[in-house]
Amino acid sequence: KLPKWEFPRKNLVLGKTLGEGEFGKVVKATALRLKGKAGYTTVAVKMLKENASHSELRDLLSEFTLLKQVNHPHVIKLYGACSQDGPLYLIVEYAKYGSLRTFLRESRKVGPSYMSNDSNRNSSYLDTPDERALTMDDLISFAWQISRGICTP
Repeated sequence: KLPKWEFPRKNLVLGKTLGEGEFGKVVKATALRLKGKAGYTTVAVKMLKENASHSELRDLLSEFTLLKQVNHPHVIKLYGACSQDGPLYLIVEYAKYGSLRTFLRESRKVGPSYMSNDSNRNSSYLDTPDERALTMDDLISFAWQISRGICTP
């Protein structure tokens, strides 16, 4: 019997690379009978590049340890790992829209030209050519609202 988080490597079919970092990469994959579910499930697999160091392996293992403890609807789920008979793979939930960071960057309409250092809007501010400028108060309010949404299951 396999350990709780161990997933049989033979039941994992790796696909295209979704992203690469300095020492690791993420690929799209399909997992057969994941968590006892019949058929294939689309997942993402995190792995190290071939030239990764021991400290980078330690970082990936730390991420594995952390993800095992997190169970929140707004955090990517860890499904398992392949740690036997080959390189370490972390099998995580597939995010069809990619990373939150990439999604936010690609979908934002507001650029630096819309920013304002004014924390108060007054009539002289509204007379400027671009009345859509965001203030620091706006940004703090947005961040607060987002964090409340993330913390509410």
